[in-house]
Amino acid sequence: MFSFHYYLDLWAAWLAIIGFAAVMVNFGVVNVFSKGVHSYSGL
Repeated sequence: MFSFHYYLDLWAAWLAIIGFAAVMVNFGVVNVFSKGVHSYSGL
């Protein structure tokens, strides 16, 4: 049987992966396809 800490660590790992993916989507997709003040790239 798995302990409570195992599930807590698993949840934290998935949360970190989801957060990293959200940042990558922000830099990769939003900056290329959106034009305006909030775009970080010069494209």
